[in-house]
Amino acid sequence: MYILVLGKRLNPDGSITEIYRQRLDKAAERFHHNISHRLESRLIISGGHVNGSLKTEACAGYEYICRTNPEISGRVILEELSLDTLGNAAYTKQIFLADGVTVAELVTSRYHLLRAYYDFTYIFGDGFKIMPFGAAGLALEESIHFRTEAEKFVRTALFFKEYEIEKGEHEKVMPYLTANIPLVEDAPILAPR
Repeated sequence: MYILVLGKRLNPDGSITEIYRQRLDKAAERFHHNISHRLESRLIISGGHVNGSLKTEACAGYEYICRTNPEISGRVILEELSLDTLGNAAYTKQIFLADGVTVAELVTSRYHLLRAYYDFTYIFGDGFKIMPFGAAGLALEESIHFRTEAEKFVRTALFFKEYEIEKGEHEKVMPYLTANIPLVEDAPILAPR
């Protein structure tokens, strides 16, 4: 089983934010839970270079895991190409296909969980089991992000419809990702260049 933890934009100095720390702590908690129940687990930390950061979100997350949970450090896979949640899903699906893994726990912030779960289950398609786990956050932060997440959820669904991307067709999303076009995070639906 893989535990997927989604990155979060880093602080200007390249350090992780409090929200990202909460996600990583939840992922470590799930890892230890699974191991205690004899479930072989690996951790995938997903997130690339966002906002001009010199360090990827995945790398910053890995550094934090190494400091706080060194026993996990040898069981981590970094996905460093994604720029947004759809990219997290599409690039990690490639890892799953290469490794023959079909079950995952998806860890992100509670305010982000519904959209992330939708993106992952849609991109992964049938034949995969994705179980969502939300990292607790501060109520104020969650209320601030909720409206934005709802808008992004709608734009994601429209993106799939507009470009006729069916459930499980991650390869149809890849041209948009490789062109470095922000899909739904910062822009309206865009055609590939």
